[in-house]
Amino acid sequence: DEATEAIVDFAIRFGKPFAVVPCCVFAVQHPHRKLKNGDHVKSYEEYVQYLQEKNSLSIRKATLPFAGRNVVLYSTHQMTIP
Repeated sequence: DEATEAIVDFAIRFGKPFAVVPCCVFAVQHPHRKLKNGDHVKSYEEYVQYLQEKNSLSIRKATLPFAGRNVVLYSTHQMTIP
Protein backbone atom coordinates (compact mmCIF):
# COMPACT_ATOMS: atom_id res chain seq x y z
CA ASP A 1 0.00 0.00 0.00
CA GLU A 2 2.65 2.51 0.87
CA ALA A 3 4.21 2.03 -2.58
CA THR A 4 1.16 3.39 -4.45
CA GLU A 5 2.35 6.98 -4.67
CA ALA A 6 5.89 5.91 -5.58
CA ILE A 7 4.55 3.78 -8.44
CA VAL A 8 2.54 6.71 -9.80
CA ASP A 9 5.51 9.08 -9.44
CA PHE A 10 7.84 6.63 -11.20
CA ALA A 11 5.39 6.14 -14.07
CA ILE A 12 4.99 9.90 -14.51
CA ARG A 13 8.73 10.54 -14.36
CA PHE A 14 9.61 7.86 -16.90
CA GLY A 15 6.47 8.02 -19.05
CA LYS A 16 5.37 4.46 -18.29
CA PRO A 17 1.86 3.01 -18.28
CA PHE A 18 0.60 1.84 -14.88
CA ALA A 19 -2.40 0.71 -12.87
CA VAL A 20 -2.83 1.00 -9.11
CA VAL A 21 -5.69 0.33 -6.73
CA PRO A 22 -5.15 2.77 -3.85
CA CYS A 23 -6.17 1.45 -0.47
CA CYS A 24 -4.84 3.12 2.66
CA VAL A 25 -4.27 6.86 2.98
CA PHE A 26 -1.55 6.94 5.68
CA ALA A 27 -2.35 10.62 6.32
CA VAL A 28 -0.25 10.82 9.51
CA GLN A 29 2.83 9.38 7.81
CA HIS A 30 2.48 11.72 4.80
CA PRO A 31 1.45 15.18 6.05
CA HIS A 32 3.04 16.78 2.95
CA ARG A 33 0.22 15.51 0.72
CA LYS A 34 -2.01 18.38 -0.37
CA LEU A 35 -4.66 18.73 -3.02
CA LYS A 36 -4.28 21.46 -5.63
CA ASN A 37 -6.72 23.56 -3.59
CA GLY A 38 -4.35 23.37 -0.59
CA ASP A 39 -6.39 20.97 1.54
CA HIS A 40 -4.47 18.20 3.31
CA VAL A 41 -5.20 14.66 2.12
CA LYS A 42 -7.07 12.88 4.91
CA SER A 43 -9.73 10.66 3.32
CA TYR A 44 -9.62 7.88 0.77
CA GLU A 45 -11.49 10.01 -1.78
CA GLU A 46 -8.99 12.83 -1.30
CA TYR A 47 -6.09 10.40 -1.73
CA VAL A 48 -7.50 9.18 -5.05
CA GLN A 49 -7.98 12.80 -6.14
CA TYR A 50 -4.43 13.69 -5.01
CA LEU A 51 -2.94 10.87 -7.06
CA GLN A 52 -5.02 11.79 -10.09
CA GLU A 53 -4.01 15.44 -9.79
CA LYS A 54 -0.37 14.45 -10.28
CA ASN A 55 -1.12 14.27 -14.00
CA SER A 56 -4.79 14.93 -14.64
CA LEU A 57 -4.30 14.82 -18.42
CA SER A 58 -3.14 11.20 -18.44
CA ILE A 59 -4.33 9.49 -15.25
CA ARG A 60 -7.77 7.92 -15.62
CA LYS A 61 -10.08 6.45 -12.99
CA ALA A 62 -12.36 3.43 -13.25
CA THR A 63 -14.37 1.26 -10.87
CA LEU A 64 -13.68 -2.46 -10.80
CA PRO A 65 -16.61 -4.91 -10.48
CA PHE A 66 -16.08 -6.17 -6.93
CA ALA A 67 -16.67 -5.03 -3.35
CA GLY A 68 -14.13 -3.16 -1.25
CA ARG A 69 -11.50 -0.78 -2.52
CA ASN A 70 -12.26 -1.04 -6.20
CA VAL A 71 -11.10 2.24 -7.74
CA VAL A 72 -8.25 1.82 -10.19
CA LEU A 73 -6.11 4.71 -11.38
CA TYR A 74 -4.28 4.01 -14.61
CA SER A 75 -2.54 5.31 -17.67
CA THR A 76 -2.15 3.19 -20.77
CA HIS A 77 0.18 5.42 -22.75
CA GLN A 78 3.28 7.49 -22.33
CA MET A 79 2.41 10.39 -20.08
CA THR A 80 3.24 13.98 -20.69
CA ILE A 81 4.90 15.76 -17.81
CA PRO A 82 2.68 18.62 -16.64
